[in-house]
Amino acid sequence: MIILYVLLTILCVLVLVMLVKTLLLNKTVNSIEKITDTQVDIDKAIKNLSEMIQCKTISNPNPDLVDWKEFDKLRKYIQKSYPLVHKHLRREVIAQYSLMYTWQGTDESLEPLALLAHQDVVPVMPGTEGDWEQDAFSGRIDEQFVWGRGTLDMKHQLVCILESIETMLEKNIIPKRTVYLCFGHNEEVVGSSGGGAQEIAQTLLNRGVRLGCVIDEGGAVVDGKTFGIDGDIAMVGVCEKGYADIKITAHHDGGHASQPPKNNGLVQVCDAIVKLEKNQFKKRLIKPVEETFLELGKHMGFGMQFVLANLWLTKPLLLMVLSKSRLTNAMIRTTIAPTMAEGSPAGNVLPQTANISVNFRVLQGEKIEDVMNHIKKTSKNKNLELELLRGKEPSAISPMQGYEIDIIKITTRQLYGNIPIAPYLMVGGTDSCYFECVTDNIYCISPFKLETSDLKRIHGTNEKILKSQIENGVKFFIQLINNYCM
Repeated sequence: MIILYVLLTILCVLVLVMLVKTLLLNKTVNSIEKITDTQVDIDKAIKNLSEMIQCKTISNPNPDLVDWKEFDKLRKYIQKSYPLVHKHLRREVIAQYSLMYTWQGTDESLEPLALLAHQDVVPVMPGTEGDWEQDAFSGRIDEQFVWGRGTLDMKHQLVCILESIETMLEKNIIPKRTVYLCFGHNEEVVGSSGGGAQEIAQTLLNRGVRLGCVIDEGGAVVDGKTFGIDGDIAMVGVCEKGYADIKITAHHDGGHASQPPKNNGLVQVCDAIVKLEKNQFKKRLIKPVEETFLELGKHMGFGMQFVLANLWLTKPLLLMVLSKSRLTNAMIRTTIAPTMAEGSPAGNVLPQTANISVNFRVLQGEKIEDVMNHIKKTSKNKNLELELLRGKEPSAISPMQGYEIDIIKITTRQLYGNIPIAPYLMVGGTDSCYFECVTDNIYCISPFKLETSDLKRIHGTNEKILKSQIENGVKFFIQLINNYCM
């Protein structure tokens, strides 16, 4: 009986502690500073975006397959459209097609700000051209939208950065803190040789430049319903997963398909894929993902708050729930996605060589070498050849508290009100990771309100952006520079 009383007492204390921790997970009320009153020529910004969309700056892992005349066309248009930028900022062409502008500040003791964007876009998937309501490279402007490839990824941010600087120069503004504009030309082909962003970062490193902060594409203002929150929320990327395209190859005797052997090359690589699918990487809750849910949890219902405030006990339950959705599953493990396969050239010919390419997004705490070992361990086939086609390791994690991220939060709330803002893990890749050699503070945010339907349009069909969001983007970068560089 005494043992029962002891157990009940322990249970009551445990529940009480958990309830207290839940109640301490309170919403925070942030004071919002007044936004700088700046008139933005939205019609000019929209026109410039439309014209840039018409430049078919499609990158390719093979430079010989790129139409470099389109990049020349874009560069000339930028030069013509932003005369003050080209008068007052120093422009350098790096790696032949990437651009770096330097807006020299008056106080060299302040570490510079770097604003990133990329000039290149992905191609339209062959066979889907007819699915577009407007031509993908028309730059069509209607009553609500600007249409075309690059309106969401990411010529919209390129335009907004340039418009913000041009607008400030019209008012003869000079920043205290130096500002770099870094526009790569091949972000969409991850890990390719001759990478523009890599070269820009290396140039800064060679010159002994240490950046205070890097801002690149990534997070955005989105509807909080995905997380059970009423109203908008903003996400700020503080790290990104690694990337690896690995080709798994098997060699076997060829011949006529009428006399098939057992376990030919195609069967072997398919067997390896099935085993990978059955043996996923372990679920893990890394610190940035934990911080995402702890911050957003302040605005969720009591049940979810109870789980998040007591992760010391409820972490397995949270991981199980997160693994059920493809969106959140990608946040808690290294993911495996077979993407391409190749066998024989004809239906009645046995393949002498068969291969399947698999895309892995590597979670922090694991490396590409771990992925290679996982394939070997699960396949248990020593005859398979593994080749890393393209890859980059997971990025470092930027500070989730501190001056730079506070400036981003202040700027975002000046535009969008007192909304929840959370750090998060980028499951996709950006150019920003290459700047780890010159800064510890890399943050990924696109200052635009995106709907759930917009997310499907990135790299997809009918990419478009609301014209009003272009104005928000220009105002964001003006305000960011005012808050951080003045």
